[in-house]
Amino acid sequence: MSASVADQAAKTAEIGYCIGQNWWNNGYASETLSKVIAFLFEKNGFERIEAFYDADNPASGKVMQKAGMVYEGTLRQRLVNNRGIVDEVCYATLKKDYLSQKAEKQIYQFLKKMSIPYELLQHKPVYTVSEIDFDVSGSKVKNLFLKGKKNYFLIVLPENKRAPLKMIAQEVEERHLSFASEKKLSQFLHSVNGAVSPLGLLFDTGKNVQLIIDRQIDPKEKIGFHPNRNDKTLMFNFVDFLTFLKKINHSPKYIDT
Repeated sequence: MSASVADQAAKTAEIGYCIGQNWWNNGYASETLSKVIAFLFEKNGFERIEAFYDADNPASGKVMQKAGMVYEGTLRQRLVNNRGIVDEVCYATLKKDYLSQKAEKQIYQFLKKMSIPYELLQHKPVYTVSEIDFDVSGSKVKNLFLKGKKNYFLIVLPENKRAPLKMIAQEVEERHLSFASEKKLSQFLHSVNGAVSPLGLLFDTGKNVQLIIDRQIDPKEKIGFHPNRNDKTLMFNFVDFLTFLKKINHSPKYIDT
């Protein structure tokens, strides 16, 4: 397996690999690829990693999928190999996606370690509350990642409530609040747009983000949050959610909006 700089300015690396037939179908390639991806992102500062394969070799694509890479397109008649000129398939992954995928596993591990119970719901990807078309046995909420002049806030509101940013700003003693960048979302919560969640506070070890909870959210009802991906929801008894916050030393602030 090899890695090279594909674009230094864009912080992009390209990975290539080859494995003997005697070692096929043992998971060696996908396991090694995963470790190389982790090394390039965590130790070398890359923001994007890509890989290519002969379109007639779909097994190579499965290796990339298992390592968390996603299909980006097919370049027709782009590759020359021992079969001649062939179509080339591109898979890639971004650092923010890598961190989010890694974070999901760490969230499950933490909940198990702390014996915090939850119910897992699997569903189609949802990016807004209005897209939810499945039953949620508890409070439906939305989560907003906001920034002030210097501070960052994660706001949990009832699903149908408009975000009164001016009022919230007054409550947190900020002159103005706006939506924070996805870069900061990835940095502090290891999440991506569409999957903002208080569970990501597990990774805010520097306490850069203040959690704000609307008082209208009923603590007697269950509450659900994405595990840093928007095709799954973890449902908690509210008291168990508070236990999670206590374990990560992130006390919420309650406000009336």
